[in-house]
Formats: sequence, C-alpha cells, structure tokens
Amino acid sequence: MSSAERTLQVLSTVGRAYREVSLGELASALGWPKSSVLRYASTLVIDGFLVRNGEGHYGLGPASWRLQDKRNYATYLTEACQPGLDMVAEATGETAVLSELTGRCTTALTIAAGSRTPRPPVPVTPVPVHASAFGWVLIAWLPPGQRALAVPTSLEPLTSSTIRSRATLERELATVCAQGFAAEWGHADPRQATVAAPVFSYSKVALSLGVLIPRSRLSAARAASLGRVLCDAADQAATHLGVPRHAPPYATAWSLADPSGATT
Repeated sequence: MSSAERTLQVLSTVGRAYREVSLGELASALGWPKSSVLRYASTLVIDGFLVRNGEGHYGLGPASWRLQDKRNYATYLTEACQPGLDMVAEATGETAVLSELTGRCTTALTIAAGSRTPRPPVPVTPVPVHASAFGWVLIAWLPPGQRALAVPTSLEPLTSSTIRSRATLERELATVCAQGFAAEWGHADPRQATVAAPVFSYSKVALSLGVLIPRSRLSAARAASLGRVLCDAADQAATHLGVPRHAPPYATAWSLADPSGATT
C-alpha cells in the first residue's frame, strides 16, 4: 500500500467516525502500529485536513470541510466561531457580527445581540469591502493580486466618510496589519461604527469577527479596548479551526483620530 493510500485511509477513518477519535482508536480501526498512524495523522494535521485537540484526539479540519459543498463549510466555520461571537456580545454589550468575504462585499454569517442591543438585531446587508472594518480585516492580509480582485475598481462613497482612493485604502490596510484589528466611524452608515479582527485559519483570514456599534458610543480609546477583546475572541475561534492564528502584536495605541463627541 502506497503512502498516499495510507494517508487517505487515515482521513477516511476519521471522517466515518463522525466524532473526534484518539490515536489508539485509529490504530485499532486501521490495524496499524500507533507510530505509523501518528506519522500519517501528523501530516494531515499540518496540511489542515485533520485537527488535533488538547486531549490528542483527531477530527476533520478546515481543508477537509472545504472539499465539501460551500454551505457545509460555512456551517462548520460558524459553529467553530460561535463561542467567540457570544463572548464578544456578552463582554461588550454590543451587536457581534461574524462576516465572510463574498466577491467584493462582506456578508454576515451570523449575529449575536448584546445587552445594549436588547432587541434582535436587523440582519446586516452586504457592504463593499472598502466601507467597513469587517471588510478591511478580510482583505488586509491578502496577497496584492488577490486584494486587487477583491476591491471594487471604483470605490463608491456610501457616506461622506467612505474611503474613495486606493492609496488611502492601502494605508488603512497597512495600519490594520500592524495593529491586528480595524475600526471605522461612519464609512458605510453615518450613524454606525464597526470594529473587527480577523479569524485566521492556516495563515489565511477565514472570517471577520466584529462589532456593529452606534457611532456616538465609540471613542478611539474604546475602539482599542474592543479591538483587544475581538483579537482574543478571534484567537479562540482560530483554535477551534485547528491552528492558533499568527497575527501581529496587539496595538498599544490607536492610530486613528478620536472622533469628536464619542464617549467611552
């Protein structure tokens, strides 16, 4: 039996279990020595086809889910990030939003209401990537060629604050990469602001984890505080996706000007 066939046998055995399995269970099911199973399973973990939890049990990883239909993969991502999303809503009291990149827009996968938003939040409609913190973190770490495809040719102004030039957007994305999270005031809606952090999966940004907040409640100081909360939640989500993210250090100071009238 070739190495490729053995690797596929390990993967299919985990997939058929419909739960996380131990190294011993895999070895027993396959009839192989544990050392052999460990070698092939480790390769699958490195490539993202399997994940290994803190107890050493194996489950299907993001790369395996991507081989299935997109709806299943979106469900997998949402379920992995739900604890972090709920934590953000509880810790901040604001509307927490999990978003994905769809073409040149960001689309909400799921939303959690905080204590300061007691009524169920209105579903967030798709927003061009250049007009919200959700979009900025989804494209900031893309290679230049992929980023160019994700950004509209013409940056449509949705409000008077919307970024209108690619040069300005590139500077903003550089700040996002340096700080590890993004914030904006009124770029898509003059009454709203957004703060977001990227959820990494195998060195790529899979999702945006953020908050939608009334502009009057977001000072620069609170944006930095929310950014740290979001980065912690994104770390948690990345762990559920199999590999802790490798993001820049958290910001020690917020670089954007504090909008006048905002409160902490």
